[in-house]
Amino acid sequence: KLPVFSRVYPGSVKDVSTLLGMTAFIEKIKLEQMHFVMDKGFYSEKGIAPLLEKYIKFAISVPFSTKVAKELVWDCMDGIGSSANAVMVGENIYYAQTYIKKWNNRRVYYHVYYDEERNIREKKLLMRKVLHLENQLAEGSVSITDSVAKRYFAFHKTKDGHYNIHRKKEVIDSEKRLAGYFVILTNHYKDPQELLEIYRNKDVVEKCFDNLKNGLDYNIISI
Repeated sequence: KLPVFSRVYPGSVKDVSTLLGMTAFIEKIKLEQMHFVMDKGFYSEKGIAPLLEKYIKFAISVPFSTKVAKELVWDCMDGIGSSANAVMVGENIYYAQTYIKKWNNRRVYYHVYYDEERNIREKKLLMRKVLHLENQLAEGSVSITDSVAKRYFAFHKTKDGHYNIHRKKEVIDSEKRLAGYFVILTNHYKDPQELLEIYRNKDVVEKCFDNLKNGLDYNIISI
């Protein structure tokens, strides 16, 4: 789990572009048996397609901004909490359900995970954010044009020029229902427990890089 090498990209380069560049880079230096483990910032159909085409193994978190992630969660929500779906990673208990689908004539696996503790934590954080924002709107310290405010609230102007604030229950309740769930897409790992163990190890590697760069004040050389 130790870093082998690093390649530095400008901060202005988008994650998706970085992924395409990295795919070309490993071809150039003839690295084989590569396995990309990526967070949801790298997710895009444009980025996934070449990985499938070149048979590069990958695991990537799928954001809930995509239709497929939400639909898979809705589909398994009633039954995923069954004891038959429980898996242990470290000391944590998760519930997992797997869907096999086709993408560009390649078989892929969508693993849906549910974390009960995370469910409670995320719902509390969401409601704290909504209620705090509501108070700020009432006080005038946050404008009704604020993008986050418009996501969670509707505004109706009264005759005297003031605005009535109404919570968007559908939006808030939808986010609450998704709390504690996450989806990982892979073209290799069939076992949801094995995949989650590998995905969690990404954090270990990232912390190693962070320690080398910041904690030990090393100058990491790009090649």
